[in-house]
Amino acid sequence: MQPYYRQDGITIYHGDCLEVLPALSADVVITDPPYNLGLAYGASVNDLRDDYESWCKQVLRLCRASAPAVALTPGIANLGLWMSIEPPRWTLCWLKPAAMGRSYLGFNNWEPVLLWGKPRRRDGVDVFVAPIIPDPEVKGHPCPKPLLWGRRMVGLLSNEGDVILDPFMGTGTTLAAAKWFGRPCALVYQRLANGLAWTQSVSR
Repeated sequence: MQPYYRQDGITIYHGDCLEVLPALSADVVITDPPYNLGLAYGASVNDLRDDYESWCKQVLRLCRASAPAVALTPGIANLGLWMSIEPPRWTLCWLKPAAMGRSYLGFNNWEPVLLWGKPRRRDGVDVFVAPIIPDPEVKGHPCPKPLLWGRRMVGLLSNEGDVILDPFMGTGTTLAAAKWFGRPCALVYQRLANGLAWTQSVSR
């Protein structure tokens, strides 16, 4: 598998993650897969899939085979689906103060982070704060994760020298966070087809 980009510990693969993941290994997977909500990515792609449940099963199986620990943000709407595929070892809480997303009680100010396996670092807490802050440099992605989310995740779940893997590059949040910590990182991005998240990496 030839990388699209490789420099200073950062490796990016351009392709379908289901095809790329079998060739990759890491210490921890940190990722935010598409939520299957019909959100538009750029002008011509959305995240809807008719086979979303079976696709999620394949993604989790491959992620679990690629690293001893997998941390994944399923979104509130898909929490039950991901937990039914394989019960996670733990659920973390991403607290996002003043977020404007809706819930049955009014506003939704938190999201779950599902954790499978055993991360190499285990001296943190299972709640972290990362406010949603719009970034004018990020274009074409309907719901980019804030950089602080990536830094909290990478800092909480990895040690110095650990390799981070993100099969859904999105706007490059995990990449930027891993680079900030000096961690080697491998990512997968896909521009079109199959409703996967797409973008070039964002320089931060």
